[in-house]
Amino acid sequence: MSSSRSRLPSRARRLRRAVALGSVVVLGLPAAAGADSISFVRDGDVHLATPDGGRTVRLTTEGGYRSASQADDGRIVALRGSRLRLLDRRGAVLADFSPVAARTAGSIQLSGPFDPVLSPDGSHVAYGFFVQYRAGDPHCGRPGGCQTGQLYAGTGYARSTGPVEWDEAGFRPEWGWGDPSWIDDRRTLLSGPSSAFVKQVAIDEAGDPATAAEWFSEGAVGNLYDGELNRQGTGAAFVANSQGDRLVVYRLPGAAPATAPQGCLDAPASGGAWSSPSWSPDGERLVWAGPQGLYVATLAGLAGGCPAGDAVAVRTMLPGATAPDWGPADVPADAGPGGTAHDGPTDGAPGPAPGSGPVGPGAGAPAGGATTATVRLRLTRRSWRVRRGGRVTIAFRAPVATRWELRLVRAGRTALRLRGSAGRGTRRIVVRPRVRPGRYRLVLRATAPRGPVATGTLTVRR
Repeated sequence: MSSSRSRLPSRARRLRRAVALGSVVVLGLPAAAGADSISFVRDGDVHLATPDGGRTVRLTTEGGYRSASQADDGRIVALRGSRLRLLDRRGAVLADFSPVAARTAGSIQLSGPFDPVLSPDGSHVAYGFFVQYRAGDPHCGRPGGCQTGQLYAGTGYARSTGPVEWDEAGFRPEWGWGDPSWIDDRRTLLSGPSSAFVKQVAIDEAGDPATAAEWFSEGAVGNLYDGELNRQGTGAAFVANSQGDRLVVYRLPGAAPATAPQGCLDAPASGGAWSSPSWSPDGERLVWAGPQGLYVATLAGLAGGCPAGDAVAVRTMLPGATAPDWGPADVPADAGPGGTAHDGPTDGAPGPAPGSGPVGPGAGAPAGGATTATVRLRLTRRSWRVRRGGRVTIAFRAPVATRWELRLVRAGRTALRLRGSAGRGTRRIVVRPRVRPGRYRLVLRATAPRGPVATGTLTVRR
């Protein structure tokens, strides 16, 4: 595996087998002890749970939350609408703000923030965004001139207590990647590139004006996004997107980005999708979200080598939970005002008994008969044509307000990826594809709530 284009070895399929046999591996294994916790969102509210799911606390009751991330001291930053809320450990609101200050906000057209994450010390927030810059062109040949625009993706930074201007020292945005996670209090791991001309994964000195250090790309499973490194620097996990979503785990034999990662484990989805992988504080367990709620895998000994498939314990818990984030703070003894606490067995369950089928996306409804809401977006056409560097409008119909993701795929690689939000009805995305001429597969899907893909073609001419 080179640092520019990695190749997953045959052992990469082991996690898939472990997911399928999770109940065989996990039965009889006690939950790991410790004072850590997993924050998550369910039914639009923020919750905390012990790592075994045996105790849960609901911190908010007003609904509308889409993601949550916790600092080492237990404070939580949660996304509600387009605003960030800093919460204490019992759900009290410490700050409520847009991360972009007024002067910057007045000069751009922002889509976001998306998936904000709190630094370990709780001082900074990183988030993804798309921004439209507009400028006048008096020489375009039309009376009164023209307005021209350019769409960019990036990662923004803010204080955890309030907004910042993008030109403020220590808070400069990083362009080209839209999925940040914190490595430590000053560095972030960036994934989810918006261009095929940069590596899929990079490491950024948060807020530094210098360009992020590009690390590697994954040729075997497609675009990498939603990534996170463990605190020990021994493992990394990403959601990968080729023909369908996959969860990919790497071992790090040396420091990043100087050393190339080693592909270890791969769990392809079948009829569903994974999201939000997050490492435990000890770096040997991984939680992520899927159709049956949260999935927790034990990856002991990752520092010494890739684990064998039959040594990977996988269990499911907390049906309906999304956006997990694992942190070292304990679950509080009681809920905040209006919140609720629950003690008892995990409200999820281990996977099926041997021979009853896989535990994975599309393997059936969550425990208790709960269903996962989906939103189907419909393209108004099946094909579009545009000159390279020109603009084309992609129209689609949304049954409800949702977030969306649009990708241009060619030869199994994502050449362009855009994200945004849309209200109900017919909506339009203006795309200016600066990609190589050719025929591209256009893939559109709702991401919150998630839904099936709608596909078409886009032909880019010279």
